[in-house]
Amino acid sequence: MLISVDPYRHDMIIASTLTKIVFVVLVTSLVKSSQDLISGKLIVQQDGKTNQSSIVSTDVNTTLVLVLNDVNRHLQTAKLSFTWTIEDKPFVDVGSNLSYVFSTPGNHTVHVVVVAKLPPRGDPKDSNYSDDDDMFMWGFFSEQIVAKAPIYNVNVSGNVYLHEEDILELKVICSGSGPYEFCWEVLDTKQPNSSERCRYHSTNHNCSFPVTHVFPRPGFYRIRLFLSNGVDRRVENIDVNVSISIRTRSFAPIVISVVCLFLLVAFIIIFVVNHHYQLKKKRKLIEVADFDFQSSIMLIKRSLFRTLHPSYMSLS
Repeated sequence: MLISVDPYRHDMIIASTLTKIVFVVLVTSLVKSSQDLISGKLIVQQDGKTNQSSIVSTDVNTTLVLVLNDVNRHLQTAKLSFTWTIEDKPFVDVGSNLSYVFSTPGNHTVHVVVVAKLPPRGDPKDSNYSDDDDMFMWGFFSEQIVAKAPIYNVNVSGNVYLHEEDILELKVICSGSGPYEFCWEVLDTKQPNSSERCRYHSTNHNCSFPVTHVFPRPGFYRIRLFLSNGVDRRVENIDVNVSISIRTRSFAPIVISVVCLFLLVAFIIIFVVNHHYQLKKKRKLIEVADFDFQSSIMLIKRSLFRTLHPSYMSLS
């Protein structure tokens, strides 16, 4: 049965295996001969800035710089060779600087092997002098790099058009690599830009944070959000409009009061009308009644003389 093998992958496996063997041999030799040890420091740079915490952003070029300590100046005349290994990928003879892009978040170990070939010591005129008496110094460096994805897809959801005394409820979510630090502050739209610093921070491994606030009075406000995860920092501004509230109240008490008042007024009107009607009816009965206490002759209009004349004649 024939198995096809990728030549490039085969070479990579061999180079990685040889590099690991060199590491083991080198460490063993360094333990036996510490005087031949090369000291130094591995510096991590991104965007032209040195990262002291060895946390880098993915998909961004990272520069790894190996700075060697040469107190005795032995390395000035030495021939140096550097072998780098990142994620089991060897990089041979690339110098003391290596540019690399970490494509996946996570922990990545960087190994560097430095071999310094020193020129032979002694006087070339000496009979015992030989060009084969080269001396070697070794150096082994290792650094743990943490690659994190930057913050992206920041989404803020919630109602930003509120009435007075309404509660602002926002939800902030994003993507990237955690843990995340989050804070927010309330600004007046007339207020100048803040210093982009919050008094209180909250930390969460998932990018999901709530924002809850009650505004003291109507007006236009701005919520400033701050998100960071060690390799990226995002600032988002959310404008909020708080208007004067016109609350919808229950009209049942008002309706009942109006109906009762209407019934009372109607009852009073009916009572007054009925009372007036009864009085008017009685007056009509009094005016129509015929009280005939005298004869029709006495009701004839007479003069004073005619009225007194009968009485005078009766006396005589």
